[in-house]
Amino acid sequence: MGASIWHTELCGSCNRAYQVTQRVEQWGVGVAIVLPALAIFSDGSGMKMGAVLLAVAAVIVAVFA
Repeated sequence: MGASIWHTELCGSCNRAYQVTQRVEQWGVGVAIVLPALAIFSDGSGMKMGAVLLAVAAVIVAVFA
């Protein structure tokens, strides 16, 4: 396992791909935190349902990134 981490650090292409997946994961977690808060404070039930569904999608993206 250590060799693959070493390769990822040295290989420019792999390093960039790793950095992108880390950013996607961070954004997914951030969105997953913000959207439920939006659902709590919104008045319309359609808005709440949409925010909750997007939050679930963001969690899925963060998990698989």
